Amino acid sequence: MFKFLIMIMMLVNTAFASDIKIQVKGMVCDFCASTMETAFKNNANVKSVDIDLKTKKINLDLKQSKTLSDQEIKNIVKNQGLLVLKIER
Repeated sequence: MFKFLIMIMMLVNTAFASDIKIQVKGMVCDFCASTMETAFKNNANVKSVDIDLKTKKINLDLKQSKTLSDQEIKNIVKNQGLLVLKIER
């Protein structure tokens, strides 16, 4: 029973993960990074955005009890002219 509860808790935490790491292709300059940051900050579910231009990674922290689907993330990135390579939760 205890193992079952632990598994359920892990699934719930994964489904509502507030930390999302996105690997992108095509982000080559400060302007690209700034545009991506603004695009994610304009989403009502996003609390904060941290971009590492050198590694081409975007780190999102979501607001409590909010979610952002992989498809929503891909659409935001695609609308800025970039490509999502990987999403980690």
